[in-house]
This record gives sequence, structure tokens and C-alpha cells, in this order.
Amino acid sequence: MGHRYSDQIAEWVKQKQSRKRDKNLVAYLAVKEDVQAAMANGYAAKTIWAHLVETQRIAFGYDTFLNYTKRSYQPKTKEATCNTEKPRIEVKPTTETKPQPGFSFNSVPNKEELL
Repeated sequence: MGHRYSDQIAEWVKQKQSRKRDKNLVAYLAVKEDVQAAMANGYAAKTIWAHLVETQRIAFGYDTFLNYTKRSYQPKTKEATCNTEKPRIEVKPTTETKPQPGFSFNSVPNKEELL
């Protein structure tokens, strides 16, 4: 084993035929920053995709473009979304309870009223 492992992987990748999906992902990653900048400027995803296809910077469908775009905007881990703590609202119990006019429900029946 005179070769390093990274050299073996490089040879294997050269021999292996790349899949269409891999090419599409590489093409999207090449234009990812442009897509994010255009979206930040208010352009619709469909407009961005149409321009990229027309200028032959990408060659895949709109659904694939949307999947890659959504995936690039998601947080990397669930911890990033869970770190935000909700503020606690303290409820101070009132010492006085004033009876309000109208019907009031009492779950414990009054035996005098039942007879």
C-alpha cells in the first residue's frame, strides 16, 4: 500500500461515472451565492431559475432548484433552532377573588341544594 488513502479515493472518483444528480448539485453550489444575493434583493425563485437556465449556468428543473434552495436555507442542526428560550411570564396570584355576577360553576355540589 504505497498510496495514501486520499490518492486512492481520487483514482476511484476518476474511474467512477458521476451521476446526473451529483453534477446538478455541483452546478447549484457554483451559483449558490448568486442565488442568495438575488433572493435578498427580492427576486422570485422562478425568475432566478429561468435566468440561470437561459444563461446556461444550470441545466436542471425548477423543482430540483427549489429543493437545493430550501436545503441551503435550513439550519445545519436542530440545536440552532432549539437554543432560543421562550420568555417566561410570571402570573401573580391575586389575593382577592371577587364573585362575578351571573352563573358560576362549582364542581363540588352543594348537598343542601340537591335535597
